[in-house]
Amino acid sequence: MNKKLITSFVSAALVCSMGMSGVSAVTPVLTMHNNNQVTAASLSRSIADYKKIEGINDQTVLGADFTHYQQDLEWGKTYYNYKSVKIDNLFKFVQGQGINTISVKVAVNPDTSSDKTKCYTLDSAIKTIKAAKEAGLKTNITLFYSDDVTYANSQQLPAGWTQDNAVEKATDYTKEVLDTLSKNDALPTMMTIGNEVNYNFLGLTEGGGWDGFAQWLPSLNLLMKKVLKQL
Repeated sequence: MNKKLITSFVSAALVCSMGMSGVSAVTPVLTMHNNNQVTAASLSRSIADYKKIEGINDQTVLGADFTHYQQDLEWGKTYYNYKSVKIDNLFKFVQGQGINTISVKVAVNPDTSSDKTKCYTLDSAIKTIKAAKEAGLKTNITLFYSDDVTYANSQQLPAGWTQDNAVEKATDYTKEVLDTLSKNDALPTMMTIGNEVNYNFLGLTEGGGWDGFAQWLPSLNLLMKKVLKQL
């Protein structure tokens, strides 16, 4: 673990997402009939109708989610390119297509007996991160802070977490995850705090606002400072 890497964690934690500074994209607006049907002409646009995305550099995140990758391996899935040629190393292949970052999502206590949630284990994330790193890709890990996927207003706390201990539990959990990743040589390039984080992150807010996230940020910053001092 090095200071540059942990700095990436701090930055990612503060913004809670993978940013693409300075990047802008313009997509042509579809032409509609009065009955709201898309016209044939709008479906025949050429690549020239799309403006080039400016500002892409080495710091731009061009990512793909590989959360289900280990589960796919268990199921014996085989990957092929558009010419039906078998892909031996999927990470090298997507890298060749312009992808530079692989992302994985992790739940606190996923139900490993269910195909729906067992893909969110930290163990699966570690295997995928290590494979991606070996291929020369950047990596991102997204922590749900829940036992299942979190979406918008669905921010259910993990089993054993309450509104009274959520900040402490989340802080301890984050450090535990970082320690485990470090011990397994699987520290990612960045970490995303929460999935679709909203005003009710960690269930701390009542009546709206951003209190949940605001209450936890000081604890997160303190945690990162402690990790830096240990380097």
